[in-house]
Amino acid sequence: MVVFDHMIPRDAHPKRKLTPRQGTALFNSRTAFRPAAPTGSTLSTEWVEEATFALARYDYILLEDYFGLDEPVLDLIPADRRIIAMTTSKVEHDGGLTVTHIQTLMKTEAALYQVIVPSGLDALRLFFECRSNGIPTDALTIFAASESQLWSRFASLVFGANTITAHPTPSHFASVPTLTGKFGPLQTLAGVRIFGITGNGVERSLSPAAHNAAYQALGYPGLYLPFPLMTISELEEILDGFSRLGSPLTGLTTTSPLKEVVSEQAVPNREIVNETRSANVLHVGASEWHSDTTDDTGLIRILEDYSIEVAGKRVSVMGAGGSGRVATAALLTLGADVSVYNRGETRLKLAAACLSAPCLPLSAFDSIDVDVIVNTIPIGKNNEEIPFDITRLSPGTVVIDFGYRNIPNILTQTARDLGAMVIDGTIMLKMQLLTQFKALVGQSMPLEVLVSVMEAHHMHPSGETPIDSSRAAIYF
Repeated sequence: MVVFDHMIPRDAHPKRKLTPRQGTALFNSRTAFRPAAPTGSTLSTEWVEEATFALARYDYILLEDYFGLDEPVLDLIPADRRIIAMTTSKVEHDGGLTVTHIQTLMKTEAALYQVIVPSGLDALRLFFECRSNGIPTDALTIFAASESQLWSRFASLVFGANTITAHPTPSHFASVPTLTGKFGPLQTLAGVRIFGITGNGVERSLSPAAHNAAYQALGYPGLYLPFPLMTISELEEILDGFSRLGSPLTGLTTTSPLKEVVSEQAVPNREIVNETRSANVLHVGASEWHSDTTDDTGLIRILEDYSIEVAGKRVSVMGAGGSGRVATAALLTLGADVSVYNRGETRLKLAAACLSAPCLPLSAFDSIDVDVIVNTIPIGKNNEEIPFDITRLSPGTVVIDFGYRNIPNILTQTARDLGAMVIDGTIMLKMQLLTQFKALVGQSMPLEVLVSVMEAHHMHPSGETPIDSSRAAIYF
């Protein structure tokens, strides 16, 4: 496997700035050569001088399809030192011009052909179209450049040339330090079990960093990737594509909006998935899918770890989405007197159909005499008000917040000021990651690894009792 690192940032002169190597050095002729593009049949003396210097310093020279493929340039740069790249803002599938363009591109001899497309699904589809049209793929890499489509850079290790292209800026989402910090050593995927998280906004999830760090600690051959998909058809295409490539996805954790549809499409491992129509774990088998949820086990572990008794207590669950419905079902089994509150009518009706608990509009919530509040409604970082009224909250009320992206938030801060016992989203995140890892891999995630990853991402519990590692080993 080769890791290509664009070593020269835009507008940097090769004689003035030589970035230390991180991968195989790749010099972009368009963004770094000065003066600008050669035209006609001759090259300027300065252009030849800079190109010659780059050839002596860098392993490969990147030439873009619309610039740099003139005969004088090709005569100067040997074929085995060329990487020919094309970028397209729109892929024409099913026999469109994109495949024809790639065929034309590959008539010019090079070590590698790089195609950058708008989305990872475009990359997957285009690869299969190239293969069905007889285009050689052993020197072809196709990926999408955006952060949300980062998985496609790793998928290029599966289809086509066994390469991954990084970025020179260390803080960039696709730099070698960032990629290795989040996904572990960049390596070939032969014999590696692929897992992931799918749904909306998963490129910001902590799960990849935590799961991949645990794989390394355990010596487990796994890779966990974010797949920001919004529909079941996209998920099916990803699963089918990786399977056809010989590197099937083994399992996924799912977030909104796919929790409900996954619960309907897969065989449930437990009745609570059927009851609540929500799943956040998907096991992908050769012939069928199996689904489960960790929203209940994560909440129950919190109640156990903090010695919170809910039997006979008044519990308000805020939010009737998948997490809210599963939390309600779990609390009912523990004997709690549960009411569910939600702003939108559609989810409220679904919750009422699923659960044996009062399902009420958010405006009807009154915090007086409530013993426990379980909040599953996302609270924004800059929210000026809580989406429900807690001004009559009694001191000692337990407030459990599922959200972890904005900590502390106005809900947890206000609840503490009112004397509540607050368990913020970092605790639920710990529980979810531990239970999901065990559900997917069958092994326990080392707690010290998880704590280290969370601290590296500036996620610290706000003064609550930490998880007892000896008990965690039993739990998970």
